Amino acid sequence: MMEEVKVPMETAEGSLLPDQITAGTKVAGELNQMVDEMIEELEHKLGAVSAEIMAKMDDMSRRLDNLEASIHAQNNQAANPS
Repeated sequence: MMEEVKVPMETAEGSLLPDQITAGTKVAGELNQMVDEMIEELEHKLGAVSAEIMAKMDDMSRRLDNLEASIHAQNNQAANPS
């Protein structure tokens, strides 16, 4: 976990000191990097879940096609007994 850095935003005169600007920029950079990594991880996980859902839907579609063909075959057999 990132260590909290408290940086005063202004001096008594109302302007930032160079060290404060550098510390704030470093913290902002680290935060941006963490957010980018989290977004990348979520995209990867979402892609995996999406692929799994699509594979299951394809499997379900094949099963339904087989069931439909089986029902049609039984109906044709019942309508045209030998």
